[in-house]
Amino acid sequence: GMGCWVDSFIAGIFPGSDGVDIKRPIENGSGAMSPAIQIKNLTVTYGSMKVIDDFSCEVKENSVTAIIGPSGCGKSTLLRSLCRMNDRIAEFHLAGQVLMKGKNIYHPDVDVYELRRRVGMIFQKPCVFPKSIFENVLFGVKHRIDKKYYESLVERVLTEVNLWKEVKDRLKNLATTLSVGQQQRLAIARTLAVGPEILLLDEPTSSLDPESAAAIESLIDSLKTHHTILLVTHLHEQAEKVSDNLIYCNIIK
Repeated sequence: GMGCWVDSFIAGIFPGSDGVDIKRPIENGSGAMSPAIQIKNLTVTYGSMKVIDDFSCEVKENSVTAIIGPSGCGKSTLLRSLCRMNDRIAEFHLAGQVLMKGKNIYHPDVDVYELRRRVGMIFQKPCVFPKSIFENVLFGVKHRIDKKYYESLVERVLTEVNLWKEVKDRLKNLATTLSVGQQQRLAIARTLAVGPEILLLDEPTSSLDPESAAAIESLIDSLKTHHTILLVTHLHEQAEKVSDNLIYCNIIK
């Protein structure tokens, strides 16, 4: 089910891809001046079904780009192509290029685990594990950092998502005891703990009440100071409120 592959994704245990159509990366001297993301003539098919058709766009660093449109127009497929989550889906085939800082993420030399550390993904339904709030935050990093840094990291990322004051006295409690809105902020904190440059948000407020949704929207605004954000949404008002750039989905398909 959903939980299972999300679990695998966060743990970073997907092997590399099979059958992906790869083209050479574009050489780019410094890499410093290139946009955070460049998508060039991206076409994605599942078997004979074309989901994305010759789509190109550029995303500036430290900005929020909203992708808006009805269900089934390829928005989620686009996001998942940016962190190579589609690699293992049967009959998935990608042509074109996805460049991050000028490097093609589908090049054979790319370390997919490293890519997924640089590109974090937040889902429609909050993805939390039946562990403590503290352990949830550390889930993706606990084997990579010294224990003495655990507490300061947990406080830093929970503060960043405006959750620290609400949970600091119950970090040992199960994450599943939090409200849905708090769980979504916790999922974002866990993603931030890994240190991603790019955040992909797939309808992150669709299962939340208006107050919790507003909390996520203001959070998106503060996160773009240090992150490049792609937000998939079907809410025009939300897209206009939080984004610097809008992409309409009928372009994708």
